[in-house]
Amino acid sequence: ARQTAATPITRNGNRSPSAAPQGIYPCMGEDEWCAVAVETDSQWQLLRQTLGDPEWSRAPELASTAGRIAAHDLLDAKLAEWTRDRKPQEVMNQLMAAGVPAGHVQRSRDLLTDPQLRHRGFHRELDHAEVGRIPYSGHQFRVSGYNNGPRFAAPLLGGESFEILADELGLDAADIADLMAAGAIT
Repeated sequence: ARQTAATPITRNGNRSPSAAPQGIYPCMGEDEWCAVAVETDSQWQLLRQTLGDPEWSRAPELASTAGRIAAHDLLDAKLAEWTRDRKPQEVMNQLMAAGVPAGHVQRSRDLLTDPQLRHRGFHRELDHAEVGRIPYSGHQFRVSGYNNGPRFAAPLLGGESFEILADELGLDAADIADLMAAGAIT
């Protein structure tokens, strides 16, 4: 029987087996990042131009995907030097305008001001009895003619206890009142 060499499976983090540089890179600010994915040789040329065509980027072995994958650590370090002094939105906009795939790694607070999510009506503001008017995240998809997403605020803690105990568990009102008075439910 013919034996084949086994390929060890390891964690690759943000790296792709077929593209480089690819990862998330530190940006200006506390714990701010931008994702960059150079998938083709032409994107590599565009990235080089955006970086100002530095001397290190002209190494002949970096002209091919295989060469860039072999030098991924170096590319990560050099790209991080460039991104570190820029805001993530600036890095994303500059690279995307040049034709290099990039995206700001957003936090929840960033999602509320994301122009695409605003355009799509992703968040809905609803009135909550304890915290007031707050945004609720909707669905990632849209269906024509269907108003999807949250329709009412989250219930208060214990706000539906009576209905659940009566309708789902079949307890009568007197038993539920006794349980509430004893502090067994809220």
